[in-house]
Amino acid sequence: MREKISTSSTVYAEGRSERLPQLAEELVRRKVDVIVAPGTPAVQAAKQATTTIPIIFPGVADPVAFGFVASLARPGGSITGLTNYSSELSGRRVELLKEALPRISRVAVLRDPRQPPDSFKETQIAGQSLALKLQSLEIRNAADVESAFSAMSRERAEAFVTLPHAVVTFHRRRILELAEKGRLPSTHSDKLWVEAGGLMSYGPDTIDIYRRSARYVDKILKGAKPADLSRRAADEVRVCSQSEDSEGDRPDDSAVGTLPGGQGDQVRKHNGRTR
Repeated sequence: MREKISTSSTVYAEGRSERLPQLAEELVRRKVDVIVAPGTPAVQAAKQATTTIPIIFPGVADPVAFGFVASLARPGGSITGLTNYSSELSGRRVELLKEALPRISRVAVLRDPRQPPDSFKETQIAGQSLALKLQSLEIRNAADVESAFSAMSRERAEAFVTLPHAVVTFHRRRILELAEKGRLPSTHSDKLWVEAGGLMSYGPDTIDIYRRSARYVDKILKGAKPADLSRRAADEVRVCSQSEDSEGDRPDDSAVGTLPGGQGDQVRKHNGRTR
């Protein structure tokens, strides 16, 4: 019996979400067996391009609200995957920032307005409870990043938080370059930001989410139907922060929480290193 050899095709939007429909159509023309679409805009584009090719999403905000799946337990249709979404974490990130920098009073929020409003609402609630003045700044493309930091300077922001979105994360290196110039500390949803120079992060482990998404792909290539693969939440929430000295101080336990709805919830700490 001859073993089937799988190959992969990768296309990049390079932070330009307007390119996603064209790229999704390109994958359909290549007659791929499975499409892996990270992020809400990518799943939307793939869904518009095909109704028959299975679509796996690693880390989508709210798949039910966007109509990607019928329910969390039984996705139905041709789309399934894992979500890194929990709006409560957004409020906790603001709290962690305030704990680390108790004197701050003005905080900017970098977000993509195309995301569900829950995360921003939780951020606003946390900011209000901590007597913080929040400045909402929308990021859709590279030009918005430059404009956002100009606005932050005008409003004298003392720190900023980023809400989880693929477009915002794609521009993280430029965002952190400008943050370093302006000496602005920040908190984020993924340790990728800390590894690039951000102060701290609090959220699911993206690498683990992609690893588990690969298992979905494997199951589908072996004959499983997406409709029968339940949508799962990320199991772990991690705190990641920059080292404060040569011994590498870690956040204390008050900075650690669990992601609601995960299966076998765990908490781990990761201590990043300043570059």
